[in-house]
Amino acid sequence: MNKKGFTLIELLIVVAIIGILAAIAIPNFLNASIRSKVARTKSDLRTISTALESYYVDHNKYPPDAQCGVINYLERLKHLTTPIAYITSVLEDPFANAGNITSYFSSRPENPYAIPPDSSGKLVRPFTYDFACRRLPDGGYESPLTWIHITRYPYSVIWAMRGIGPDKIPTVLGDGVARPYDPTNGTVSFGDIFWSGPGVGEDYPLAL
Repeated sequence: MNKKGFTLIELLIVVAIIGILAAIAIPNFLNASIRSKVARTKSDLRTISTALESYYVDHNKYPPDAQCGVINYLERLKHLTTPIAYITSVLEDPFANAGNITSYFSSRPENPYAIPPDSSGKLVRPFTYDFACRRLPDGGYESPLTWIHITRYPYSVIWAMRGIGPDKIPTVLGDGVARPYDPTNGTVSFGDIFWSGPGVGEDYPLAL
C-alpha cells in the first residue's frame, strides 16, 4: 500500500519558513503598537491642553499642582472633570503600569501616583499624566532654572505635562533626569513625551 505524508525535511522547511515570518512580523507588530500609543499620548496631551485653557478662561488660573499642595497627579487633573466637565474623564497614560511606578518611587519620599503621596501609599488609577504650572499661588512664577529641565521656552510657558513614554520609566517634571522621547533612537527609546503651553504643544527640555 502507498502511504502519503510529509517527509521530515519538508516539515523542517515549513517550520523554518514560519519562524522567519514570525521573526519579521512580531517586531513590526510591536513597533506599530508602540507608535500607536505614542500617537495616543500626544492626542491625550492635546485634549488636556484644550481643557486647561478652558479652565483658565473660567477661573483665571490653572488647576492646583504641587505648589498648591496637590501632589497626586490624578487629583490635579480631576479639577478638569468636575464640577464642570472640560474633559469627560481623567485620561490615562498608556505606557504607565503599576510595577514600574512602584519600582521607581520605592526609594523616593513621595509617590505622585499614590494617595497618600508617599512610597507606602495605595496607587490610585488612572495613572495619568504629570501636570505642573509655573504660576505661583502669590501670582509670581517659578524660576526658569527649574523649567529649563522641562521646556525649551522656560521664560514664556506657563504650564507643562509629561507622559512616561515607551521606556515606561516614570520621572518627575523638573527633576533634571527626564529626557525627551525620540523615535529616531529606536521605537522603544529612553525618554518622556513633553507638552507645554499655552500655544506650544510638543516640547522638550532646554537642559539635556
